[in-house]
Amino acid sequence: MNAPQPALTPATLASLRQQAHAAGQAVMLQVQEQFGLDADATLHLLAAHSHQPAFDMAALNALTVDFGQLNFNEAARRHCLAARDADAQLWLLLTDPWDSASRAYAAHVLGVPFKTALAHPADLAALLARHEEGLRAMEGVGDSGAQSVRDSSAEALSFASIAEDTSPVVRLVRSTLYDALKAGASDIHLETDPRGLTVKYRIDGVLSHIAHAPGMEVAEQAISRIKVMAELDIAERRVPQDGRF
Repeated sequence: MNAPQPALTPATLASLRQQAHAAGQAVMLQVQEQFGLDADATLHLLAAHSHQPAFDMAALNALTVDFGQLNFNEAARRHCLAARDADAQLWLLLTDPWDSASRAYAAHVLGVPFKTALAHPADLAALLARHEEGLRAMEGVGDSGAQSVRDSSAEALSFASIAEDTSPVVRLVRSTLYDALKAGASDIHLETDPRGLTVKYRIDGVLSHIAHAPGMEVAEQAISRIKVMAELDIAERRVPQDGRF
């Protein structure tokens, strides 16, 4: 049997919101501390009071984060996130149900209809942290890395170029593996197409889009780097190979 929710009166809530603002703290954390609740209980308490859906960590993991709609820096600064569900519905995840500034900003930059939902600040921070290192690596590949690959596109892929520690592609592969380990992913999917490389993780049985690195050359070098690490034949592209590292 679920424990009854604490009595969060309008007056108490108003007081906690003022305290949170004065302390520069999320109101959800102020409520959690006041009532001694765990993260999920606090999330659902405020969701009930604000009449908004609550997205716990499992629900967040099932979404596809859309930094194309709301970039990482703004998401981190405003403590909100744009993401799509399996039906392509766009959601704005907020940690403060009364954050009118972030709602107004999102309405301006998204330019398309969206729904809002609540997420616990710790869960949202964990989700952003999971994406941060991979995005930094993607940015490195997309800027200097992709350009250097295009500039040398006439050169054949070599073991030396793939194994070079300073290569943005090496950093991309390393960060992808590291982020997957931190996220508890059971599988990593690297999918290539003419536009580049798409990275997906399977977490709790759900395959989620994580990031995209532009450029077919980048995709080829990343796959070749994986083959080098797994001691596979980088020239073989027609049949499956098994390897480990």
